[in-house]
Amino acid sequence: MKKLPSYLLVLVFVFVSACFLTYQITYTMTDNLWKNRIDDMLASSAPDVSDGLSELSETVARNYLYTADEQTLENGVKDGYVLSLPDNFSMYMDKQEYRNYLDFETSSNNVGVGVNTLYDSRLSGINIINVHKGSPAESSGIVPGDIITHVNSSPVGELGYYGVMKLLGTGSENEKVTLTVRKRTNVDVSLVLSKTKITSERIEGKRMKNGIGLIKISAFETGDEESFKEELEHLITAGCEKFVIDVRNNSGGSLEAISRILDFLSGDGTMFTVTDKSGAKNTITSDANSAPYPLAVLVNERTVCGAEAFAAVLSENELAKLFGVTTYGKASNQSVFTLSDGGAVSLSTTKYLPAYYGDFDGVGVVPDEIVDLSDDVKLRFTTLSDEEDAQLQAAIEYLKEQEGLAVKD
Repeated sequence: MKKLPSYLLVLVFVFVSACFLTYQITYTMTDNLWKNRIDDMLASSAPDVSDGLSELSETVARNYLYTADEQTLENGVKDGYVLSLPDNFSMYMDKQEYRNYLDFETSSNNVGVGVNTLYDSRLSGINIINVHKGSPAESSGIVPGDIITHVNSSPVGELGYYGVMKLLGTGSENEKVTLTVRKRTNVDVSLVLSKTKITSERIEGKRMKNGIGLIKISAFETGDEESFKEELEHLITAGCEKFVIDVRNNSGGSLEAISRILDFLSGDGTMFTVTDKSGAKNTITSDANSAPYPLAVLVNERTVCGAEAFAAVLSENELAKLFGVTTYGKASNQSVFTLSDGGAVSLSTTKYLPAYYGDFDGVGVVPDEIVDLSDDVKLRFTTLSDEEDAQLQAAIEYLKEQEGLAVKD
């Protein structure tokens, strides 16, 4: 075999060296770019966290067989970072999810399917807290406690919480949306709903027998204190002097509405405080005399956050007896912070602390009398008659024994 000419050997050497040098430069630039993005993203984090992620990114860059999209990796790191916080209600939103959040929060057309929901990272779907009467959701058989797993065939994990909320709570009348819903029986059902205008009242009153009035509060929104006062006065005029206040399937809401409604019912003194990370406290007090009416409050596993504080305040001041089952156990409130990349993060920043009851975060508020409903009844919750509602009946029996003026029915 003939030896290659020396000039060809030189050319081969130069070519191979150039390829190797190009690879090294490209690899180094890509590796440094990704490491810098990770370091910038976590500049305010603990050094050991940042160092650990930098080491991981370097290992991936050197050894990973496939090509990874940088933006997807960065979003995944941020999402995982927030999911790893010791809190079930904080949430990372990328650019699109944040746009969905803004679209949903600023929408004013009141079109939807008629559900109140709650984000909880422990669930593989979206928790339905309440279903509005006469809504498409109620007509389709959806009840509180059902879990939405897919919308229009897309998993909720891909859509994001506010991606789902935008699909369910905005749009035009008669627009159809397909849901996959996991029932309490762990069976998935596919439902096609047509959106409609949602005008359900959050506060509804009803005169019962024996001088008992029932006031149902499905959520607390600013201005609801006036509706509550009007409903209370209407029932008093109708002869009611004992009251059941139903905050089952209530997802909480406005601090102002909660405190003002409590002000109608509780006596002078501290009701609860709202505290933040620094320990600063906003103390909520009552300056009114306590209501001269026996009260019973209904709670369940979907009585959430402000509604839990509402029930705890009435219980700890011995102004009401609680009936039902232990509440959800969410005392925290969330605030949204925008990020420089166009995304956002919703973080738990404050917490309700009833004056005497104690911290119910993660444990819930325990009723004075535990009364559960059967699985069959829970599956029909939105269409129950008063007689089938064991929690309501227990509260009525309690109030019948309380002192009050004789009222003819």
